[in-house]
Amino acid sequence: MKKHLKLFIFTILVLACGKDKVVVLPENVNVTTVETFEVSTKQAKAKGLVKVDGKAAIKAHGHCWSATIAEPTPENGNKTDLGPIEAETNFISELKELKTNTTYFVRAYAFTQAGTYYGKVLTFKTSDLRAPIVTTSDNPSITTTTVTTAGQITDLGTSAVTNHGHVLSQTNQNPTIADTKTENGEVSAVPKDFTSSFSNLTANTQYYIRAYATSTVGTSYGKVIAFKTSDQRAPVVSSGQVTDLGTSPVTAHGHVLSQSNQNPTIADTKIDLGAVSAVPKDFTSNFSNLKANTKYYVRAFATSSVSTTYGKAVSFTTKAIAPPAVETQDIGTTTSNSTVIFASINSIGGEAVSQHGMCWSSTQAVPDIND
Repeated sequence: MKKHLKLFIFTILVLACGKDKVVVLPENVNVTTVETFEVSTKQAKAKGLVKVDGKAAIKAHGHCWSATIAEPTPENGNKTDLGPIEAETNFISELKELKTNTTYFVRAYAFTQAGTYYGKVLTFKTSDLRAPIVTTSDNPSITTTTVTTAGQITDLGTSAVTNHGHVLSQTNQNPTIADTKTENGEVSAVPKDFTSSFSNLTANTQYYIRAYATSTVGTSYGKVIAFKTSDQRAPVVSSGQVTDLGTSPVTAHGHVLSQSNQNPTIADTKIDLGAVSAVPKDFTSNFSNLKANTKYYVRAFATSSVSTTYGKAVSFTTKAIAPPAVETQDIGTTTSNSTVIFASINSIGGEAVSQHGMCWSSTQAVPDIND
C-alpha cells in the first residue's frame, strides 16, 4: 500500500514539473503614470515609472493612449514599446500623430510573464493652436563657398509669423534656429515665397539646410536638404591683380563701376579685359565720360565657369570743373550807336570753351547772356 502511494505522489510531481508546464513565480511590480507635458496640437510627452523586485522580468514597458477608450491597453489603443527592463526605471514616451483640440486618456504599462500592469489613467487635451506650415525647396544653388535656396510658407497657423528663413548646419542633420540662420522677418499673408543665401562655406563639405517659420505657437520646419559644396574654386582677384585662377579658366576680368551701387557687379558699368591664362596678372582699367564732382564705386572682378569674384570695393570722387576765366579790359572808340570793347580769356577752365563774346544791356547794371 505505501509503495503504491509513493509512486502516485512521484507521478504527480513529475507531471507538475514537466517541461510543458509554465511555472509563474510571484512578482512585485508597481507602475506609475507620472505626468503628461509638452502638449501641443499634434503631439505630447508622458512620463512613467516602473518599480520591480528581483523576481520580476519586465518584457516590455511604455505608455498606451486613446481618445475614445477610457482605460486604454496596448491591444486596444496606441502604444509605445520601450523594451525590457530589469530594475526600477523612469521613462518618457513621445505620443505622436494626435488630433488637434482632442482629449486623450493615457497610462503607463509594464508587461510581464504574469500579465500586464498599469499605472493610473491621466487625461490631457491637445491644443487648438496651429503652428505655421513651411516647405523647403529641393533645388538649392551651390558653389564652392555659397548656397542659395528657396522656401514657402503655405499656412500661417493660428498666430502671427514673427520670423522666417532657413537654418544651416555642417554637423546637425536636423538644424534648428539655434544653428546658423537667416532672418527674413514677419509674414502677414500666404503663400509667401522667400530665399536665403549663406556664404563663407567650406569647399567640398556636406551641409544640412531647411526652411523655418516661427510664431507664438512654436517654430515649424520644412524637410531637411543635404548638399555638398563644390570642390571647384573660383578665381581670386584683388584691386588690380588676378592672384589665383581657381579650378576653371578665367574668361573675363577687369573693373566694374557704379555711381549708386556701393558693391558694383558685372551688371553695372564694366571694362572687360578678356581671358587670363597665367597668374599673377596685373591690370588697369580706364573709365571715361564720368560726371564732374561725383562719387563713384569701383572694384576688380574675375569670371570663370565657377562664378564671378570681386576685389574690395573702393570709392572716389571726380574733380569739380573750373569755369573759364574772362576779363573785360577797356573801352575803345565810342560813337552814337557803337563802341569797341577790349577783353581777354585768361583761362579755358576744365573744358574747352564752346562760345565767347560780349553781353550788354541798357537797363541791367550787370548784363548776362540773357541780355
